[in-house]
Amino acid sequence: MTTQDSARRAYRFFREKAFSQDLFSYDELSDATGWSLVTTKDYIGKQWRDVVTRQGRGQHTKLRVTPEFRRVSEERFLSLASQTRDLFVKYDRIRFDKLVQFEFLLPLTHEGQLRKALDDLFYTESILQRLSEIESARLRLWVEPLSDESDGVYLHRVCGIVSEKFRGYSISHVSGRYLADRLTTREEAARMLANEQRYIIDETTAAVRFIVPLEASRKEIEGDFEEFESSDETTGTEAINRETSLVRSLFLSVFAEAIVRTVEGEDTIWLIEEAPTKKQLYVWRKTEKPESDGKQPRLFGTKSQ
Repeated sequence: MTTQDSARRAYRFFREKAFSQDLFSYDELSDATGWSLVTTKDYIGKQWRDVVTRQGRGQHTKLRVTPEFRRVSEERFLSLASQTRDLFVKYDRIRFDKLVQFEFLLPLTHEGQLRKALDDLFYTESILQRLSEIESARLRLWVEPLSDESDGVYLHRVCGIVSEKFRGYSISHVSGRYLADRLTTREEAARMLANEQRYIIDETTAAVRFIVPLEASRKEIEGDFEEFESSDETTGTEAINRETSLVRSLFLSVFAEAIVRTVEGEDTIWLIEEAPTKKQLYVWRKTEKPESDGKQPRLFGTKSQ
């Protein structure tokens, strides 16, 4: 009998036991596969330690195949039969009790520009440029400088914090209908349509979402997720509030304004924030008239011109 034949016999044996959940011995597995008892024990200790549990010791040891083995294909089993790799990937179990979520709602017509603007911000030089545009006094309120830290070293350290907090984004498409103007009667709406004016607009919106887990709320889970008991909700509140404030300030000054500049032709731009203590909406609305002093509206957290 070839090694491959024995491996196939082992797979069929394990699969049957995974469904029945019957206990079996090393001898039974040895008989089913044609392997020697030594080889059988060696395989259990190396290749299949993820899917076979042991009960008892010595001559009284019994084995059981875990139900997870039902999801293992024969092809995958055979590919690992001659290796010592784990059959299942190992994961550390972590839970974050608190997070901050930002969601931009923008017309889909700007999606290409939007992706480029966002992708540009995943490079060190782009983040350093944005940080250098922020008032130094304001930035130092968010991240306190270390003693004897030069401006360049400080900005690179803040850049590292931005990299840790904002790892990526997702974009989904949402269909909707919107009023182009004030509410009006059917008769007036019909006249508008006759004059090729828009009243109800069909528009696909790009929802750009950033999810930031708060490190201050991180919990290591030793067992299964369902066995984890929630800790006191008040634990670490001050640290969570400080981290939330930092995340909000960095996001609005580094990412939000970059997005607004990219799609600034829009009349209104919405940003929804969901934080541990509140949910709020930010609105950028196009100014109807130029400001009296001729200056452009100041962007969030940027230096005065």
